[in-house]
Amino acid sequence: MAVEKRKGSCGFKVMGLLNPKAFDNEHLEKWELIGIGGFGHVFKVKHKKMGHDVAIKLLDSSDCLDMEGALFKEAKYLETSSSDYVLRIYGIYEGIPPFSKAKLQTKGIVTEFMRRGSIETLQKQLNCTPPVPLAFRLAHEVALGINFLHSMGILHRDLKPSNVMLSESLNVKLADFGLSTQSTSANTSNEEKAAHGGSLKYMPPEAFEANYTPSRSYDIYSFGILVWSIFTGEQPYKDALEFVVKMKVPEGQRPPLDQLFVENKEQLEELKTFICQCWEGEPSKRPTTKKCIGVTEKMYSIHKNGINHAVYQVFEKLDSVKSEPPEASVEPSLAEATGNGENGVDRPGFTTQLSVADGRKNVDHKANFVDRNRASLIKSTTKVMEIVEELGDMVQPEACSFIKVQKTSHMQMTELYSGPLHSGGKQVKAAFYDALKKHEPQLVKELGTIFRVCPIYLFVFYKSFKVLIVLSLSQVTVLTDENCFIFHELKLQSFSKMFLLLLTTVDHL
Repeated sequence: MAVEKRKGSCGFKVMGLLNPKAFDNEHLEKWELIGIGGFGHVFKVKHKKMGHDVAIKLLDSSDCLDMEGALFKEAKYLETSSSDYVLRIYGIYEGIPPFSKAKLQTKGIVTEFMRRGSIETLQKQLNCTPPVPLAFRLAHEVALGINFLHSMGILHRDLKPSNVMLSESLNVKLADFGLSTQSTSANTSNEEKAAHGGSLKYMPPEAFEANYTPSRSYDIYSFGILVWSIFTGEQPYKDALEFVVKMKVPEGQRPPLDQLFVENKEQLEELKTFICQCWEGEPSKRPTTKKCIGVTEKMYSIHKNGINHAVYQVFEKLDSVKSEPPEASVEPSLAEATGNGENGVDRPGFTTQLSVADGRKNVDHKANFVDRNRASLIKSTTKVMEIVEELGDMVQPEACSFIKVQKTSHMQMTELYSGPLHSGGKQVKAAFYDALKKHEPQLVKELGTIFRVCPIYLFVFYKSFKVLIVLSLSQVTVLTDENCFIFHELKLQSFSKMFLLLLTTVDHL
């Protein structure tokens, strides 16, 4: 393929071998920035001739030499081929965007615009996991999309919730394939990409090696982490520092399986086994895409009859989220604001005077506890109706009756999360935490008590008798082998107490 480089521009003129459809500014209007990726910026743009919106991913000028070849390779492969599970590509954009100050020619790729966003968008909007039938369909369709790319000789290498787009009916369409084969490696670019989109946490352990050559097993590992995220609604190793991930993943550390929840215990174990096979440390032991499809198809087929209802449930929740008024500010009681009293947060040896603003943050952290431990709480909470009664008027009579008739505590908790806890916001979740602490104190203790005061934070990680201390200005965290990257926030008021805590921690190792 002959190319001609233009002075003062990162654009190239492609001759002969590839002639994708070209887009310029003539029929484009209403540019709106909707995202930033490792390769550049994503815009929603109205195409006047087509009559609908398209998405344009503009390459950063600093990356164009490395990435333009990948861009044309991607367009070339998909010019004559298509898949229901891969984002449709319309062509290549070349021009000077109307907002450009440098007035330089810029290139990008033009794709269909997905109004529903991505799996990451859905996770944030629902604030919980999708219904089980939809979760299995998402996993299966991602597997189908990966299989298509691999059959075309394309490695995705950046599978994560934000790169799995959703159609109007919540079907999967993979995005950002091909480009990632040039933008991700095992050196500095990995760290940069991780900083932008968290891709490092989806990378297999072998990718951290200096001379690693990518293979299909890379995508299978990422797929395993992605499936875990779909079924938990969480990001892997949330809040973990990059160096901790790089250290622990090659040693075999993975996200906690106990956060997964499927009502059928046999299917839950099958799901856990499948995920573990995908994120196996030895690349040769990971399943092929065809084997993945076989497993996901089998699991989805069990729930296929419930998919329409599941999608309807999601649409109902999304509509309710859009129609909800802004959440009212929470004015805590004096007992809550000072950290004392029955509903306050306490720990022996630490007494803290909190302002009203800190009281609001305390409510936020109670709500975060309820969100973060959703799967564990659904699985382990037994005194559901006692907690519902404790919530009082926060649970409507109809919702209370519906929760009560559920056959198991698992189902009761699922409905409680889907209904009152979802619609009631942080205030109801904080009240739920207080009721849970009263009726299930041991469970709260096992999951980790919440503490929040000081902006000085301590990361403590240990293995055997080694202790690694890292200070940060963002949060206080204790990381142990036992809790598998589950973080507990510790209440501290001063440096003296921080060091006292450190000495206590070391003494107990």
